[in-house]
Amino acid sequence: MSSSRVWLITGSSSGFGRETVVQALESGDKVVATLRKPAVLDDLAKKYPADRLRVIKLDVTKLADIDAAFMQAKAAFGRVDIVFNNAGYVAVGESEAMPDDVARQQFEVNFWGAVHVSQRAVRFFREENKPQGGLLLQNSSASGLTGVPV
Repeated sequence: MSSSRVWLITGSSSGFGRETVVQALESGDKVVATLRKPAVLDDLAKKYPADRLRVIKLDVTKLADIDAAFMQAKAAFGRVDIVFNNAGYVAVGESEAMPDDVARQQFEVNFWGAVHVSQRAVRFFREENKPQGGLLLQNSSASGLTGVPV
């Protein structure tokens, strides 16, 4: 096994996700960068070869997308050492005026998306990465701990 690690990163389009992709690549690791709109990372896909970076479409609210991302990662790199569960967003507005569909979609992404990616990661680590397993990193928001006045 090479000394480089293989990352699978959700929410790679901007912020912590994109920066983690860049930092992992710059440190010599391999990355499967996942996001809903892969074209957003065209600049990185041109900069790094396919044996270092794979950009994969993933909507964390779709179980089939999650499974496909892990299988594509295994096909590309043979394993996944680190999953950075980072996908999420915030809907801004007064809570009493927030439409139910907007609040539910945010919950689907931020809660259930994180749960389903975590479940798949742990299963992958147990079944595919024997005996070493893997590392699961979770990113969340301070908004989950305290409300923010708007």
